[in-house]
Amino acid sequence: MKKIISLVTLIIAVCITASANEPAFTATKTGVGPIKLGLAFNKIPASVDKLYDTIKKEVEENEMDGDVTYVKFTLGDTHVMNAYLDHNNNIMSIEVLGSNIKSAGGIAPGTKLSVLFQKGGKVTVYNDGSYDMELNGYKYEITGITDAGFKKVQNSYMTGAEAKLTARDFGSDAVVGSFVIF
Repeated sequence: MKKIISLVTLIIAVCITASANEPAFTATKTGVGPIKLGLAFNKIPASVDKLYDTIKKEVEENEMDGDVTYVKFTLGDTHVMNAYLDHNNNIMSIEVLGSNIKSAGGIAPGTKLSVLFQKGGKVTVYNDGSYDMELNGYKYEITGITDAGFKKVQNSYMTGAEAKLTARDFGSDAVVGSFVIF
């Protein structure tokens, strides 16, 4: 009888630990929780349990593209997302930074890049040499490119050819830095 009770206790503890590590929110293609594309700044709730507890409107000066206004969301000391505002103060895109938020495909910031490659993610390299990964309609900012991968991007940028990056062009510790909803 003690063995059965111990086993049941162990199973419950494992389930609680697993659910505690699971992201609290799932992002859809329209937003995260009550933070939706098109939402007016003055309609953003001051806090949402387990999503964020502080918001702050900020302006980033950018001489080339004009100033960028966004709302910074934090949970405790963790920066979890930014909502970029249009000229009418409505949300036009959301950048997810916190591991408490996952995409509908189950990918959260900090997820190993190898998981995206296994799920069929494709790396896109842009004319300026920057790159991201797309999977199921989400754009993921990725980190951990190797020197060889970086050279491949540089060469493609210089020659105008398309760079085709694979999992081998990234280190084994490469992760998702953030993802964007727009």
